[in-house]
Amino acid sequence: MIITLTNEKAHKLRNKCMNLRGQVSPTIRAVASVIGKIVSGFPGVMYGPLHYRHLEHDKTTALHRKHWNFDKHMDLTPPAVAELDWWISNVLASKNVLARDHPSSTLITDASNEGWGAVVEQSSTGGLWSAGEKCIILTT
Repeated sequence: MIITLTNEKAHKLRNKCMNLRGQVSPTIRAVASVIGKIVSGFPGVMYGPLHYRHLEHDKTTALHRKHWNFDKHMDLTPPAVAELDWWISNVLASKNVLARDHPSSTLITDASNEGWGAVVEQSSTGGLWSAGEKCIILTT
């Protein structure tokens, strides 16, 4: 069984994304409104949750910089614009499955400031970070 957005909801979401995409410097409120529509569409758009995080990050960063004033204007980064483009291109044909089969295998991973590891069934791997890798980890 599959879940889809209604035709009306999919078109409204696509139109909101196209409208936002056409604005040079939208208000934070306008971006938040589109994000809300995107999130409400997740049940019917299988890969939707992978295509909104840059928009959300841009909105949160702008809110912080503009002292939490939703009526201030902001800029969208290229990755956020790419997310809007994804929704514009895909929302009308998107669907989601109601139930999935059990996974055929499980990958378990872990990492710390000292090292990393992974296990799949009876196979495992891991190691310690090099000094250069530790420097990158500690500065990000």
